Amino acid sequence: MTTGEVAYFPLPKAGKKLRKRGRTVMSCLGSTSAFTHDTLAIPERMLILFLLVVLVDEHGSLATFHERLAAAADKEPGHWARGRSKERLPNSTNKWLGKYALRPPPWERLEEFLRLRVRHDHLPLIRAIAAGLHCQVTGQARPEGYEGPLYVPGWARGDSATPEAIRENLQTLLAPPEGTSPAGPSSAAVADSAELDMLSLIKERDDLKTLLGVVVRDFRAMQEYAERQRTEAEQARRALETQQEQFVEHHQLIVENKQVRRQMNELRELYARLQIRLNSGLSRTTVEQMITDQLHAAMPSHPRPQWEWITKTPHEPPPPDPAAREGSTAS
Repeated sequence: MTTGEVAYFPLPKAGKKLRKRGRTVMSCLGSTSAFTHDTLAIPERMLILFLLVVLVDEHGSLATFHERLAAAADKEPGHWARGRSKERLPNSTNKWLGKYALRPPPWERLEEFLRLRVRHDHLPLIRAIAAGLHCQVTGQARPEGYEGPLYVPGWARGDSATPEAIRENLQTLLAPPEGTSPAGPSSAAVADSAELDMLSLIKERDDLKTLLGVVVRDFRAMQEYAERQRTEAEQARRALETQQEQFVEHHQLIVENKQVRRQMNELRELYARLQIRLNSGLSRTTVEQMITDQLHAAMPSHPRPQWEWITKTPHEPPPPDPAAREGSTAS
């Protein structure tokens, strides 16, 4: 994809015929307060105005940008702007760019716009500023998929900004000073690059501190959960051993009870025959009832054994996985 030729982001040139009729996009925006929709927050206005300064040509128009966008869309199957001519593209981009913008473009669109209009050697710094402004809008730690530095210039830290202030800052950062080689960076650019690296390191340190706190908290929660599970497992093991002992004892009692009942039935049968022989006038039914009454009166009452059975308690859910939370925070 061919990058743009915006070298020093000059002001629109006077005395030249405009590339389209009417007022250009930059002639309608003298500052961040000139946007039509009041719903745009100040960080959103800063980002949109910065993008316009970077994307417009020397006439203050987006015509060149739309030409390159249409050409890139025709070469890429499935592109969101494929099939739209350069004359129709403003209808698709004016929701992101211009006085009547509703919101800044999403990060993937923003990066595409920059690649279309910014020189390759200027792109890292422009992307760093765009990423810093994008984070001010979204509140994210960094844009998704972007691993470079973040930078919020001084003009974006107030309540208002103008295109002139943005251009002067970009010219200071990117244009070599008079009397030096164009390939040599200016001292201001070197200082600002160091500031970019420092801000990136500070941000990375703060992100790591936050992530460490989350990991430590989740690790302690996992330890507490594991300790509770070990305690419940030990209680279940002891209860199982008790139940096994009681089961063996109960089985032995059943066997012994069967033997006693068999012997008792044999003795009862002998006793009934003896009573019938001694008392020939008694019927079998009368003898059986008499034996039952005698046994009932002689049998001692024994309470039923109390068996111990455990009740399975519902398991509490485990604490959240630290790896999952780490992925969310890092994004």
